Amino acid sequence: MSSNKIEILNNLKNTRKFGDKDWIKRGLNPSNQEVCELLENNIDNCLVELIQKLEIKYSDKDILKILKTNLKKLGKNFDTEEREFVADYYDQISKILSIDFSSELNSWLYGSLFSSLQRVNDFFRGKEKILNIIQTKCTKCNSNLDTFILEKMDNDIQNDYNIVKCINCSEYNLIDNESGNKRIKFGNYELIEQLPKNNFNLEDAEIRLKQIKIFRN
Repeated sequence: MSSNKIEILNNLKNTRKFGDKDWIKRGLNPSNQEVCELLENNIDNCLVELIQKLEIKYSDKDILKILKTNLKKLGKNFDTEEREFVADYYDQISKILSIDFSSELNSWLYGSLFSSLQRVNDFFRGKEKILNIIQTKCTKCNSNLDTFILEKMDNDIQNDYNIVKCINCSEYNLIDNESGNKRIKFGNYELIEQLPKNNFNLEDAEIRLKQIKIFRN
């Protein structure tokens, strides 16, 4: 079990997490390079420590301590969007390791006020935000590649075919971002390429997927 978790954490460590395209995916302007490098290094250092701990005898308490220590090192001198971006990764990591880290993230993100705690709990649970879920299985490891629909628009507006990479096994997959989806949140995958439906039909998208599998593997 640990070896599978180590592989997933390694894949995440080797993935660029705060590049310009990653901010744009969230509908945000990229932060400056110094901030991005600081955030990237913090997450990577945390992942390295976790991987090293997983390779030997460890307890949930050990894992929780590593998460707390690295989050504390980062401090709070960031804007809300930057903190939420970082929190997304810490939340993802804690779930990979089956560790409850929500209360620590609550405190780091919004302090101790009840209303703020409720806000962040809703953020992670998706309460009152998730309208629908597009469920897709990874063609290699059969993991769930869920796309969470947060906002809808006119169904007549065509969206994209999304080529994505599974976080668990790094396999490339094709997801149909159905018409009418205005704002989405990615599940267990990284967006690689968007193919607008006004330029690509399903056959074209499948051909592009094959090309990416050949040239990027």
